[in-house]
Amino acid sequence: MHPQYAIHTIEPPTFWRLLRQYPDVLEKYLADLDKQRLTAIPQTVKQRGSGYNSPFVTKDELLTLVDWQL
Repeated sequence: MHPQYAIHTIEPPTFWRLLRQYPDVLEKYLADLDKQRLTAIPQTVKQRGSGYNSPFVTKDELLTLVDWQL
């Protein structure tokens, strides 16, 4: 990793520029997992937690999150 990208030295404009590029550099499989992680799973968990129900993550959702993480 280039030193300018290290967590302790990266400048905010560089960080935001790289973050904007993130969706363009993902492979399709990873982009699908990322969409699940950022959008689909949180929305589903939130809907499950409405009313008196506690929100929870299913085993399949958890496996998707672990796939994304790895």
